[in-house]
Amino acid sequence: MTETSYPARLGMPILTIDKIKNIIFEDIKRSVEKEILDEKQCFHVVGPAGVGKTQIAFQIAEELGDYFKETFHIKKINSPVLTRDDFLVPYPSAHDETFKMRYSDFIPTAEEKMGLFVIDECSRGDQQLQQMMWQIQNENQLHSYKFPKGWFVITIDNPDDDNYQINNMEDAAGLRRCLHLYTKVSPKAFIDYALKSNFHPHVISYIENYNDKLYDFDNQKQGKIYANPATWEKVSNHLYKYNDDLQENIGIIEVLCGGLLNIYSAKHFCDYLKNLGGVVIKPEQIFYEYLKDKDHLTFSESRGYIKSIVEKKQNNKLYEILNSFIEYLCDSKPEPIASGVKNTLSFLMDMPMDIAAGFVTHLGKLQMGSSEHLYLMSLMVAMNNESEDFKENFFNKLLNLGG
Repeated sequence: MTETSYPARLGMPILTIDKIKNIIFEDIKRSVEKEILDEKQCFHVVGPAGVGKTQIAFQIAEELGDYFKETFHIKKINSPVLTRDDFLVPYPSAHDETFKMRYSDFIPTAEEKMGLFVIDECSRGDQQLQQMMWQIQNENQLHSYKFPKGWFVITIDNPDDDNYQINNMEDAAGLRRCLHLYTKVSPKAFIDYALKSNFHPHVISYIENYNDKLYDFDNQKQGKIYANPATWEKVSNHLYKYNDDLQENIGIIEVLCGGLLNIYSAKHFCDYLKNLGGVVIKPEQIFYEYLKDKDHLTFSESRGYIKSIVEKKQNNKLYEILNSFIEYLCDSKPEPIASGVKNTLSFLMDMPMDIAAGFVTHLGKLQMGSSEHLYLMSLMVAMNNESEDFKENFFNKLLNLGG
């Protein structure tokens, strides 16, 4: 799963969406409790469309309301459909020759003591609107009207790259106004959220087994319909509608999912629904349970299954399992215990070399020095230390494969 280099270009911290939510929640909570309200922090959350950036703003407001036991309001604006005139309009005074300002209902009132002002797709607004939003971000006020002290600002954007049409005003003044955080796609964070939000169990189990299906970056870059966390939530809703007779309506479900995920991803998902009774190997099973004993004499369920599909030359299935395993490693970063290292090594060695090469290929695509890159490198070193034959039986074969 390859993401944009935008955060590297700006030097932004990269976190999962759940960690960003916790950081913002905790900062606002402490600001209120310690009465540090004159110089409030404005957060700028950037990440791929559909990853849950807007959703966490509503969660933060709800959880802060529960914590403080009073209403924590939220006002969300969508920059692409608004102009400066939607916020304030001058009108002549009836008493003198001056003009006064009328403010729209987008702006928090004095009676709304605490809340979040969320500027969604901030960089897709026109220049005049962005400049007005800058005042809100930097000063917590609009024109001469100061927001109530208990209000905080969050701006949300997609990354400034070829996949999105934005009017980014990336100058020193704009960058200094906010604390910038980039959210990466995290299957684990999605699954945690899905469990709390009662997503359909079939969606949860599918993403658990096929981490790489959570976000389809390839189709997104090609301007096609693409799977993302937001569309999977809609898929979940559709499954609940047909929960009592799901198998009988699998054709309709495939059409509905095709319009959300794209027809190829929908077919893969619906094939999974049709075969829920079959063997499904979870990535964590490979890491923790791939070998049953120290002598490698017996196969675990996962290793026996891998061996069987290798023999059947079901390469597409092997690619899916490998990609899901790599995504699991990069996202969860399980402690490289000795058994996990042995299991990973044996899993790769059992694969055909042209497929196992995907492990090294993925490593080469990661940003040098990123946490994912460092983790996979450390795992490779551990595997090399574990087996004297690893270099000869794995790396040398990869070099020969490359010609």
